[in-house]
Amino acid sequence: MAGARGGRSEPPFELTAKLIVGGEIFGPVLDHSDELLVLEYRGVPVAVAFEEMKVASAYQVKRTLLARQRGGNDRLSAEDHFNLGQYASRRDHPALANKEFKEAQKLDGSYRSRIAAVREEYRTRARDTDPTGPRSQLEEELSDNDVSALPGLSESVNGLSSQDRDRVTEVYKRFGQSVRDEINEDLVLVETDHFLLWTDWNRIYRPQLAQWCEGMYAALCVQFGLEVGQGQGPDDNIFLGKCPVFCFRSKARFLRFARTYDHYKRTSIVGYTQTAANGHVHVVLFRRGPSGLDVDQFAGTLVHEGVHAFLHRYKRTGHISGWVGEGLADYIAEQVLGDRCVYGERADLIARQYVLREIRIGDLLSKTWQPQAHEYPIACSLVGFLIERDREAFAALIGDLKDGHGVEQALQRNYDMTLEALEAAWREHVRDRMPAG
Repeated sequence: MAGARGGRSEPPFELTAKLIVGGEIFGPVLDHSDELLVLEYRGVPVAVAFEEMKVASAYQVKRTLLARQRGGNDRLSAEDHFNLGQYASRRDHPALANKEFKEAQKLDGSYRSRIAAVREEYRTRARDTDPTGPRSQLEEELSDNDVSALPGLSESVNGLSSQDRDRVTEVYKRFGQSVRDEINEDLVLVETDHFLLWTDWNRIYRPQLAQWCEGMYAALCVQFGLEVGQGQGPDDNIFLGKCPVFCFRSKARFLRFARTYDHYKRTSIVGYTQTAANGHVHVVLFRRGPSGLDVDQFAGTLVHEGVHAFLHRYKRTGHISGWVGEGLADYIAEQVLGDRCVYGERADLIARQYVLREIRIGDLLSKTWQPQAHEYPIACSLVGFLIERDREAFAALIGDLKDGHGVEQALQRNYDMTLEALEAAWREHVRDRMPAG
C-alpha cells in the first residue's frame, strides 16, 4: 500500500480522533498512512480518514505519529514542521499552520520562500472560494412539489417511452426550480446526458460535478457490460428521466432540503440517496468546507451515492441490501476518482487487519440489512476481490440480487462458492497482497 507506514510494528499506544460529524473514535493504533488512521475501536479495526476528523484533531494525530517515528517532539525536522504547517493550511487553519511554519523557519531559514508560497496559495484560495453560510430560511413546505412519488410511471427500467422520460425530466426540472425559489436563488441547473445537477457551488467547480456523475455512470456501464450510448432503455438512460442531484455548499441548506422534501431526520450524514418503488431516485449531499480536501471527500460521497441511484434502477427497480451494494459504491468511487479517493486504501488497510487478527466476517456476509459504516471497507475489499476474480460473474450476481435471490444463492450460482468459501478465498487473496515483512 503506497504511503502505509506499518503502525503495527510500533509499541502499542492509543489515540483519539474527533470527527467532523460529531463524536470520536479512540483506541490502540493498528496502522496508518498519509491519508488514514486505523484504530481498534470497541474490538474491531476502524479506519478513519484524516479529512473526516476535525482539523485540530487530525493535526494533533499527525504530529503525535510523526513524533513517535522520530523519537520525540524535539526530533522533528524543519521539513516535518513545514509539512505539518502545509497540512494545517490546506485544512484552512492558519493559526496551526503559522505555529509549524515558525518552527520550520527557526530550524532552517531557507524555508522562508516555501512558506511564503503556501501562504499566498491560502490567500488566493480564500479569495476565490464561495461563502459557506446559508442566506435564507425555508418558510413553508411545498407539498405540491413532492417528487417522492410520480403516479402513472412504469416500475420497469425499459417500460417508459422517450416521451415518458422527457415528461419525467420536465417534472424534475420544475421541482428543482421550486427548490431554487424556496431555498436559495444561488442554485443553478447543470444538465448532462443522464443527470440534472442543482448546485450553489461556484461556477468553476460545476464542470467537475458533471464529470464525476457521468464518470460514475460510464464506469458502471463498463462494469455491467453496457456500452454508453447503447444502453438498456429508450434514449439509453437507466433512470426514469435524468437523475436529479442536489449539491449544496452548506449543511444548513442540505438539512432543510432533507427535512422538507424527504422528511429525512438524520443530521450526522453528508449525503443520501432517496428512492421509491415506482422507480424514482434522487441524490442530495453537501460539501463540508471549501478546501481541496473537502472537495475530494465530497466527490467520494457523490460517486458513492450515485452508484446507489444507478443500482436502484439496474435491471429492475429495487434496492440491493447488505454488503454488496455498499462495497460496490466504494469500489466504483475509487475507480472513478483515483488518487482523490481513499476508499481503496482504507479497504486494503482494514482487510489486512481483519486477516492478521483473525477477525471473522461471517456475520457481515450473511447480512441482508444495511452494514455499519465501519464495515464498508471490508465490503469494498470483498467486492474488489469478486470483480477481480470474474467481472462478468459479478454483474450476473448483481442481476440475481435484483431478481430477489439471496446473496448466498447468487454467489453459488455465479461463483460456485458458499459464504464460507468466499471468506476463505478472500483471506488468501488479502494475505497474498500483503507487503513483505
